Amino acid sequence: MIEDKLTGLQDRVAFISRLKMHCERAITMGHRLGLLVIDLNRFHRINDWFGFRVGDDALRHAATLIKSVARKRDLVARIGGNQFAMILPGIMNEGHAVLAASKLSRLLEEPIHLAGHKVVLSASTGIALSPEHSTNFDRLFAKAERAMRDARLQEAPFAVCQTLEDEDDDDALLMEFELESAFASGHLQVYFQPKMDMKKEEPVGAEALMRWHNGMRGFVSPEIFIPAGERARLINNMTQWTINSALQFASEWTNRFGQLSVAVNLSPAVLADPNLADNIECCLGVWQVPSGSLILEVTESSALAEPAESFKTFEALAELGVRISLDDFGTGYSSLAHFRNIPAHELKLDRTFVQHITQDMADWKIAAHVIELAHSFDMQVTAEGVESYDAFDTLRNMGCDFAQGFYVAKPMPHAAFRQWLKEYQSLDDSAAGPTKR
Repeated sequence: MIEDKLTGLQDRVAFISRLKMHCERAITMGHRLGLLVIDLNRFHRINDWFGFRVGDDALRHAATLIKSVARKRDLVARIGGNQFAMILPGIMNEGHAVLAASKLSRLLEEPIHLAGHKVVLSASTGIALSPEHSTNFDRLFAKAERAMRDARLQEAPFAVCQTLEDEDDDDALLMEFELESAFASGHLQVYFQPKMDMKKEEPVGAEALMRWHNGMRGFVSPEIFIPAGERARLINNMTQWTINSALQFASEWTNRFGQLSVAVNLSPAVLADPNLADNIECCLGVWQVPSGSLILEVTESSALAEPAESFKTFEALAELGVRISLDDFGTGYSSLAHFRNIPAHELKLDRTFVQHITQDMADWKIAAHVIELAHSFDMQVTAEGVESYDAFDTLRNMGCDFAQGFYVAKPMPHAAFRQWLKEYQSLDDSAAGPTKR
C-alpha cells in the first residue's frame, strides 16, 4: 500500500487502483458503492497567512477528521494538495454517503488551534454512487469531482451527482477537456464591444469578452463555456489571460476623444482570489496602461456573496486606481443596505430593463430610478443591450452616461475594433455619432 507521507493516508495512485477494484467488485456482487471527493476550501489562504508548516498541520488535522467519519471498511486517501477522497463500499443508499459528508462538514466547522493560530476549515464535497451514476471507475471519479465543483459554486457543504448512468453527461465533460485544450493551445479569442458616451456621442472604451470557436461545435456561447471553465477550475487562468490581452491591446489604442477604458468581467471564483490585486498590478506594469483605464465588472450577487472579503479586494484595487463596475444591476436580491457599502464606480443597467424601455412603463421607471440612485452615490451608469435609436435617446434623456449594444456596435475581434475606431474618428464632426450615421 502506497502512503502519502504527510498524512499517512493512501495516495492518489493507490486510491485509483482501489477504486477500480471496488467498482468491479460492486458490479460482481450487486452492491452499491459511494464515492466522496473532498476539497478544502480556500486552503491556500492558510499557507499564505500562516505559513506552510501550519498548512501541513491543517492537512493532517483534516485527514484525522475524515478518518474519524470513515467506517473500518471504508478507504480514505489524499489525492491532491488539499483534496481527499473516501470510498464507501456496500452502502445501502445515497443517505449513507450524504450522512458521511454532513458529519464531516460539522466536524470541520469546529475551530482548531494550530501554532497559536485559530483556524476554521471548511470543505466542498462531491458525492457519486455506483451503479446509479456510473459503473466505470474513471467516470465515477469524474462525476464525484464535478459534484464537488457544483458544491463549491453553490457554496454548499456537499452536492450529489445529478446525472444517472443512462443520462451520462459525457458531452459536458468532453467540453471541459476541449476547453482546456483550446486554452492551452491559444485558441480562445478576445472580442471588444465599444462603449459610447451618450451625451458627446463619442467612444470612451470597450468591454473585453472571451470568445471560443470550436472546430466541431462552431462558436460556443459564453453562457456555456464560462461555467465549463469554472467547473474545470480554468476560470482564474482564463481571466488572467483576458486581462493581459485586453491591456496589451489597449496599450496600442489611439483616440482623439481621449483615453479609452477597457472592461473585463470577473466571476465569483476570480473575485475570491486573494492574489487578484497583486496580479492586476503586475499586468498594469507590464503593459504600461494607466490603472484608471481598467474597469473590472462584477455582478452584485458575487460582490455580496462574501462582502467582507470582496470589499477588501475592492479597496486594494481602488488603491491601484482600478475602477469597479457593478454588472447586471437590478437582477439580484441584494438590499440597499448592502448596496450603499459597495465601493463601485459604475452601475451597469441590465439589458432586461433596456430592451422594452420605450414600450414598457415599468421598465422605464426602473431604469430612471436606477440612474437616479447611482448618480446620488456619485456612480456613472452604463446601459447594456441598447439596440435602437429610440432606446438610446430615451436613456440619454434620463441622464444615462454610457451605452453598449448592437445600436452602437456588436462585439468584434481586435483588428475589427481598431478599424471601427479609426473610421469613427475619421468622420466629420457633423456626421459623428451613432445617431447621425
